[in-house]
Amino acid sequence: MARAPWRRPIVLSSVSSPFSNGAVAVTDNARFLANIIAWCCGPGATVVFDDAHQGATAYYDGRAFFADPRLHHTIAWIVFLWFALVLGALPLRAAQRSWQPLDEGAYVEASARYFAHVVPPHEVAQRLIESFLRRLGAGTHPDREPALWELFDEDSRVSDRQRRALHVLYEHACAGKRVDLVRLQNLLAQLRENFE
Repeated sequence: MARAPWRRPIVLSSVSSPFSNGAVAVTDNARFLANIIAWCCGPGATVVFDDAHQGATAYYDGRAFFADPRLHHTIAWIVFLWFALVLGALPLRAAQRSWQPLDEGAYVEASARYFAHVVPPHEVAQRLIESFLRRLGAGTHPDREPALWELFDEDSRVSDRQRRALHVLYEHACAGKRVDLVRLQNLLAQLRENFE
């Protein structure tokens, strides 16, 4: 019974060294190759060798590969796009300084907290009222500083309620009694608005 023409045996070799140009003539490699071809192929058959992955091809030339201008253009474009990404799309990180300046608001708040813990409240109240009175009489009567209360009491822009409240707070401050600094500050702010 004749075999079907498409049923051909397959011989698979994991290496190509026995049939390379340098080794095919060594020992019986040529005979072994001829026997394989005679056993597998009939008249008019075709033999295909896939040895490109072994690097045994004649058309591979390393010098030609690295001299190809397409390789140089590809590398140049990769470098250009990398620079464009780094310099354009990605934000540059600023160099961190070891010395960090203190915020002005934090400095003022820290100073205020220090004085609030050190200076007694009645002394603070007394200085606030005296400073307000000096600003009120600044430039009017330089030789009459002790009479600043008279200028304040005679001013028509001050209501009776505000006048009495400021007198009471000042008396408490001079006597060393407890003074509500928030109330005093609000009262002085209202009086400053009246004089503006």
